[in-house]
Order: sequence, then C-alpha cells, then structure tokens
Amino acid sequence: MTLHAWTPPAPVAVLDGGVGHALKTARGDAAFLGGALLAAEEPEEVVRVHTAFIGAGAQLATAASFGVTPRSLAAAGLPDSDLERLVTACVKAARRAADAASPRAGVAAPLPPLGECYKAGGAGDADKAVQINARIARAALAAGADILLAETLTGSTDAVAALRGAAAAGAAGDRVWLSWTVADSDGAVTRGGERLEAAAAAAVAATAGGPPPAVLAVNCSSLAAVEAGVRALAPVAAASGARVGAYGNAFVSTTEAHLESGGSSEPPPDAPLPPVVPPAAFGEAATRWLRAGATLAGGCCGAGPEHVAAVRDAVAECWGGRGAQA
Repeated sequence: MTLHAWTPPAPVAVLDGGVGHALKTARGDAAFLGGALLAAEEPEEVVRVHTAFIGAGAQLATAASFGVTPRSLAAAGLPDSDLERLVTACVKAARRAADAASPRAGVAAPLPPLGECYKAGGAGDADKAVQINARIARAALAAGADILLAETLTGSTDAVAALRGAAAAGAAGDRVWLSWTVADSDGAVTRGGERLEAAAAAAVAATAGGPPPAVLAVNCSSLAAVEAGVRALAPVAAASGARVGAYGNAFVSTTEAHLESGGSSEPPPDAPLPPVVPPAAFGEAATRWLRAGATLAGGCCGAGPEHVAAVRDAVAECWGGRGAQA
C-alpha cells in the first residue's frame, strides 16, 4: 500500500490542535465518536474545522477518528464493521482540507487508545491489540493518510502493539509517530507508570531491522509536564534519529487533578468543556517545549485554532520564521 509522499517540514513543524474537542460540541459524544459521525454524515463541517486549524498555521491535519475503536463502537450501539467506514470518512475529510491548503499539509490518522484513556492494558491481549491497530491502519492508509499517529500511549506495550499493527498494514516505522501521555506531576513518567525514556527506548528497539519511528512525542498532558516529557525523550530521539514532538492540553486544570477529584476520561456528552488557558500563555509554553528540544509543536485537548496560532508565532520567534514555513 502506497503512502502519500509527505514529511513534516524542517527545522520545526506546527501541528494542529484538539480537533475532537472542536467537533464534540456539534455531536456530543463521550467517546469522541461525534466527530467521526459528522465526517461520515456531514463532512463539510469536519473539513471546515481542519481548515480553521490549517489557517491558523497548522501544517498537519489530524483525522477526527480518535474515538473509532471497537470498544467505543460497542458502547454507542454501533456495529464493529463501522470501524473501517468511519476511519475512512475521517481521513478523507482531513485529506480534503490538507490538499486544499497552500502549501499542502499532511494528514495523520490516529491509532488511539483501545481501552479507556489513561489506563494501561485496556485493549486486552497483545495480539488482539495488534489486530485492531492493523484494521485502523489499513483503512487510514487506503483513505490517504500520510502518517499513523499512535497517541495518548500509556507505556511501551501499547506503543509496540501500534507499531506491529502498522507493520501488518504495510507501514514501516518511519511512517509511524509515537506519542505518550505523561503524569502531570512528573512528565518523565507515563500515565501507565513507566519511565518515559524507557518506554520510548523499548518501542524503538521493537523496530530493530527496520526504520525506527520518525517522531517520539508527548501529548494530552499539562503544559509543564509536556516540557519535562520532551527532555526525557530527547536522548532516545537523538540516538534513533527521531524528531521530538510536543502537543499539550490547553485546559487550566490538569487531567490528573480532574481524575483525582472523581472526574472521568469519558464525561457525559453534555458536559461543558473546562476553562482553557489564554493563547498567549499556551504560546509561551510552546516556546519552552521548543527550547527543550521539540521540533514539532501543537495542541491537544482544548486547544483551538487560536492556540495553534500562538504556537506558530512561537515557532517563528524561535526560528526566525524558518520553522513556520513548509
């Protein structure tokens, strides 16, 4: 299967933001299926969201398929066979927006957590996780994805399963990006309790004999934790030739505090989004990520186009405008 010929711009690239959260209010869904359903039923709405992020400076459109897993489909009463249909719709919507951009943007398709977010081992046995990742990857690649983005990983086990699934779908490691969610109180530790550096090294080792992952990143964590995570990933990335990515949450309250107070990673569909930090503060955090060694930066949950624009400006300031150009 042939992938589109796209690689992130050098020396630094701007990622998009919380596409799933941006779509969630239109079709509220605790498992992020709302955006995927919109992509299948009203794709123009999803294309508009991607276009807004690209207009703010993003050089990548991340498909709205984060919630498309067998577990989420079952919870919503949808057939398992809808997985391929919805992944395809999401990637095609992102592809439309990316191809309309000048210069052309890339498209990333998530390989999302297969169980509940932030909890290790939610997918069941390893072989089953590989099979599910392969199904998602095949559909995404056939629809035109450039990158398979295994994100919100909790440790080494889910990272290796994502790599094995991608390989089964025909994607070598250099077309896979790995991104971990880390403890907000200690960004050097994954939410699954592993040292981030060790988890990343184990994932890279799993690609021995083939290209290693092109990007090692931190996402879905507090702004300060992302900075610590970037520093933890730097030596592994340097040794493997990977780039380091950083895209943190924009919420004022951390995920850790939310969960400790009894909150859930799967809130009710009508739950309001918590307050977000001002774009200027988000841009200042992005500057710290860049100075710590990140060469890809953007936003995750709660980060809108205005936050991505602040990242774009931080990149331009740090790199004299060179990094913000494709």
